[in-house]
Amino acid sequence: MIIVGEKINTSLKGITEAIK
Repeated sequence: MIIVGEKINTSLKGITEAIK
C-alpha cells in the first residue's frame, strides 16, 4: 500500500513538473 502511494505521489510530482 505504501509503495503504491509513493509511486502515485512520484507520478503526480513528475506530471506537475512537466506542466511547469
